[in-house]
Parts: sequence; C-alpha cells; structure tokens
Amino acid sequence: MKPFGYVVAPDPAAAVAMVTMRPSAAFLGGGTNLVDLMKLGVVAPGMLVDVTGLLPDRIERQPGGGLRIGAGVRNSDLAADPQVRAAAAKAIERLTTPFKKGYVPPGVVNWNDADDNNAFHAKLMVMDIDGTISTEVAIYDKKEDYDAIETRGLPLGNDGKPLTAQIITDGAVIPKGAKNVAPAKELLTYWIQPKVLNEWLKGGLGRFMLPIPELVQSDPFWLKDDPHRKAYAELTLLGPQMPIYEVYNPAIAQVNSEHLFSVAMFDVMNNGMASEQAVDKAFKRAEEIFAKYPIQQA
Repeated sequence: MKPFGYVVAPDPAAAVAMVTMRPSAAFLGGGTNLVDLMKLGVVAPGMLVDVTGLLPDRIERQPGGGLRIGAGVRNSDLAADPQVRAAAAKAIERLTTPFKKGYVPPGVVNWNDADDNNAFHAKLMVMDIDGTISTEVAIYDKKEDYDAIETRGLPLGNDGKPLTAQIITDGAVIPKGAKNVAPAKELLTYWIQPKVLNEWLKGGLGRFMLPIPELVQSDPFWLKDDPHRKAYAELTLLGPQMPIYEVYNPAIAQVNSEHLFSVAMFDVMNNGMASEQAVDKAFKRAEEIFAKYPIQQA
C-alpha cells in the first residue's frame, strides 16, 4: 500500500473543501471497503478524509411506507433492524403470492436463464422483468409480436419519484500471461472507439446499451426508431443510476451466487415456509458471508 495522509473532517463543509483542494483525496466513511481496495493496489488516494462521524446512522420509516437508511448505518445493524426484516418478509410475501395463487407457471421454480423469455413468447405470462431487452429482440423478425410488446422502465417509488436503476457495465480483460497481448490491445483500442462501439452494439439490435450519452442522444437508432430501445436507454443511461452492490463489497457476489433470496422464495413457494422464517434463514447466511469480508477502517 502506498503512503497516504489521513484526516478527520470536523464538518461537511470542511470535508468538501479538503477533497476539493486535493484532487487525489478520497472520502472514507462507514459502509465502504476503500482500504481493502487500497491494499490491493486498485486505488491509491493521497489523502483519506474520514467522514464517518458526519454520516447519518439511523433507519427511519418514511410516510410512503419505505425506509430511509442513513449512509453511516452498518450492515450488521441494518440486518438486525426489525423494520428491515419485516420489509424483507413483506417483499418475499408479495413476490411469492402470485405463484401460490396460480398466476405464475408452476414450472418457474425450475427455469433456466432463457426460460422466462420463452414463457413470455409462449404467452404463459403477460410480464417479464429483465436486465436487457433480450426478450424483445429475440422475436425482432416477428414484427407483429415484436410491436405488440410494451417495454417500460422501473415503476415509481413510494414517494412518487423514479427509482434508481442498478447498472452493470461490461468490460474487456486481457488475462495475465496471455500470448498475444499486443494484438489484443490493438483490437480493444479499435473496439472502444465510440463510433465503432456504437455500430457494434447496433448490430446486436441494441440488446446492450451504449454507455455514451452523447451518441445515444444524437443517433436516432436509440431514442427515435424503436420504442423498446427508447425505454431501455432512458432507464439504463439517461435516468438515475447506481452501480450494482458488488462494487461496494464482494460479499454480495457470493450472496447472489448462492441465490439466497431466490432460495427464500422457493422455501415459501415449495416448502411451505413462512416468509418471516425464510428471510431469517437468508439473513443468517448473508451475515456469515459478510463476516468474511470485514469493512476496514483507516
């Protein structure tokens, strides 16, 4: 780890001033694994400005029914909070009730990655939630069916405002020890040119979004020629966004690889488990996983 300075900010204004005056500075607060990334050499700030004491650390219920979670709330406190557990149980109950009442195909518990698309095309269900527009472009050549689909972004939150979309950004990697590093770099240098990348993604009918707002807004392909692509672009590129949770802590990658909350829904749907019990089981395993990735403080 490279040497760095450390200072505790006395107030928000001072914290902003410290980072503004020193471009290499970074904020350090609760809920971040910045020091872990520094140890790995991924980032190397010249100064850490600790704002832990300035961050709100309360969990508050909102009038619309949601929860406001302060940036300083720790994962362990969040998992133990009865409001959070009750909200998670309610979410599991709402997600599993359509299955239990027969509104979802019974084979859904055994579906693979493509089966939701197939079931939608076979009209076994009227709505499919997907991370891309793969459901739509799969039947691009069947114009009548393609045009009959309506693509929408996320619903509004309890406060009536747009929800923030979690965005995954794909990237290319040249493996360490690769034999053809020079031509690989040359190819990637060509591919990442904005115009080249735009044409490449257009060749895939826009299934994956071009991460360049200026080109998306100037090229009719994305916002004018097709309503599915327009809705997709507005959600993933032009609306409120945030990175996926794996960016903040690698523990969530293992949580997702073990499908903890999908298993919780399966326990409710197939095993007759109460939603509260299913959530307790999922949270317990998640806590075990997160314990292996402790948040380091300076």
